[in-house]
Amino acid sequence: MDEYKKKSFVFLRTTGRTTATSATSSKALWEVEVVQHDPCAGGAAHWNSLLRFKHLATGYYLAAEVDDDNTSDPTRNKLRDNSPVFHLIQVPHSNDISSIFELDPTTMARPDSFVPRSSYVRLRHLCTNTWVHSTTIPIDKEEDKPVMLKIGTASIREDKEAFAIVHVSPSEVRDLDFANDASKVLGEFALHMESGTVTQNDRRFVTKLLTDLAHFITDTQDSDADPLSISCQNPDRDRQKLMREQNILQEIFHVLKTPFHKKDEEANLKPEDLSNPSNAQLRHILRLCYRVLKYAQQDYRKNQTSIEAEADLGTTKEIVETIVNITPMSVQPDCSTLRDLEDFIDQDFNY
Repeated sequence: MDEYKKKSFVFLRTTGRTTATSATSSKALWEVEVVQHDPCAGGAAHWNSLLRFKHLATGYYLAAEVDDDNTSDPTRNKLRDNSPVFHLIQVPHSNDISSIFELDPTTMARPDSFVPRSSYVRLRHLCTNTWVHSTTIPIDKEEDKPVMLKIGTASIREDKEAFAIVHVSPSEVRDLDFANDASKVLGEFALHMESGTVTQNDRRFVTKLLTDLAHFITDTQDSDADPLSISCQNPDRDRQKLMREQNILQEIFHVLKTPFHKKDEEANLKPEDLSNPSNAQLRHILRLCYRVLKYAQQDYRKNQTSIEAEADLGTTKEIVETIVNITPMSVQPDCSTLRDLEDFIDQDFNY
């Protein structure tokens, strides 16, 4: 699940690869929940269990609704049997009846037996009594190379329309939870700065969070190491990717820009104000933001492109002015472009 033109879609992503590969994006992770009378009860899934699929990054649930799209699709035309067709969507609440599914095994299995890991299954949507299938209908049809394909459901089951249940390591889930929470905290902090309601505890908490993010990306074993002086040769690429996918990079830019662009213009800081001792804590937060950006973009072109796009939205001037005022006088840069700024951030300074 991901956004396209500020709207969320459930889809299958094409890769252009000649061989099948498992999804590596954090936005492709779904948790299988067994429907119980007692919502606090857990337990493993059986083949005859009713299930929900929870999107880990957003907390939304997989569901289906009627699809009025008249785009022709060979698979849909074959499976619809003159009946209404549906497509997969996301809903915010688990009590939505349209979020319940059943699994159908691709091999012989007793209905009351457990669903093994790494199973291939067919999905039946309970409410509509339809089967989930792939389509060739692009969602991002306006792009030069569409990669987001709609997922449909239809009344006829196609044996070949099977999906793999792939085990995800607990560490990967923990990393996603941390990144998700970090993005929310940074966003809330920026909003508090904008409204002038930031407390001392807020600043301390965000300072600690940015420090943790620096250690998170660089996979530093020494949690007491100064995040401004970490020497990182090989940042964790999966965690760098999480920084982009969970909008942490975007929220860091939000934090960087907000002190200079508040709703109350009289409350806006000027770059030279950062030299005031009363702004020492904010200055340290901004320095940590830059350092996290440096680690996030190191040897990772997609993140570099993402950072460049954020800067192009009007923050470049503020970043340049700010970094000039939070670094030693002897190393103040002549940063007239984003590339100059990236080169400057990539240098090492004795803070």
